[in-house]
Amino acid sequence: MNLFIDTISPIANVLIFNDNREIIDSINWNVKWNESSTLIPQIDKLLKDNKLDYPDLENIVVVNWPGSFTWVRTTVLAANTINYIINKNMTALSYFDLHKTYPIIKASSKRDCFVQRTKDSKVEIIMNDILIPDEEGIKNDKIFNHVAIDRFTGGAMDGALFSEKVSYFEDENKEVCIDIWLEKTEFSEKVINAFEETLKDVCKGLLPLGGMTTKGHGIFTGKLLKDSKEEFNYEN
Repeated sequence: MNLFIDTISPIANVLIFNDNREIIDSINWNVKWNESSTLIPQIDKLLKDNKLDYPDLENIVVVNWPGSFTWVRTTVLAANTINYIINKNMTALSYFDLHKTYPIIKASSKRDCFVQRTKDSKVEIIMNDILIPDEEGIKNDKIFNHVAIDRFTGGAMDGALFSEKVSYFEDENKEVCIDIWLEKTEFSEKVINAFEETLKDVCKGLLPLGGMTTKGHGIFTGKLLKDSKEEFNYEN
């Protein structure tokens, strides 16, 4: 008997199949970042429901990319652990091996996309970043000095001073557009109010955006407009 594990797809799948590639039984569930706590129990349940045990498995097929680092790490760790105990065969597949219709698009956890246009083409990565030409008033002469903190004493670490040069807009009123992709279009009033309060925190400089926020990056102040009406202004 063979075991198939896929937590890369939007809905996690675990199934057992025979040597004729006939599916004997399967379990599907919405994993929602709970791979470490749900994967092994789901495999246990599937085997017990079919009166099987781990030594009955001859091969483990695992989908191991592309996807969230947590998803991949948890799935591969589980598969390797099982295989270490039973000492049988293990086969790795990519998400793109599961489909026959092209092009195939797989969104990553960072909202970048992996694309395979044809069966024989290489997988491409479409980055969801903003490229701003140098002529749009960008300067990079600002230097931030940092010091690493000793986690034991809470003080500065000897010899751990470092600096970085950052880029910034010379015009403080320069606008940057951030696209927000929604998986649905209808929300309760409570959710909408919570989102508006979150945007106010961004405008107040309380909620930084982007990477390296612990080093002082991504802090904004500004105003919030709703249907062209001003809801909040940091200057007031």
